[in-house]
Amino acid sequence: MDGWKQQVCVVCANAAGKVQNQIVISQKPCSDTKNCPADKGTGEEKGTGECIGFLDHVENPTKIDFPYTIVNKPQYAKMNATDFFVNKDSKKCPITKCKMMDNDCDEPFVDNIGIENFAPFRINAKTDYDNGWKK
Repeated sequence: MDGWKQQVCVVCANAAGKVQNQIVISQKPCSDTKNCPADKGTGEEKGTGECIGFLDHVENPTKIDFPYTIVNKPQYAKMNATDFFVNKDSKKCPITKCKMMDNDCDEPFVDNIGIENFAPFRINAKTDYDNGWKK
């Protein structure tokens, strides 16, 4: 396997409700970065009314690619919730919560990919698998 690729769903919410967006996150194999180890080879809010319609998803969100890293801790993407969602009034109706969900947006996603539970809701992934993600 050359790296890993996972389609997930990010769900964010403001005071009016929640919006979901499916994104693709991947890790390239260590051979792409020439950084392989030497011994290896290659709770849902209810709407308040005033924020209804302020939060929406971005069409065709950018795919996130993580490089392989030898560090055994999550790495953070340069993107966050604002790259996947449009908020028409972030001052009055800020995003208050985001969750990483499976591709169908019905179950929490728990395998090696996550999202912070505070703003700016950065996406992170464990990226120390030499030839890709091992479930």
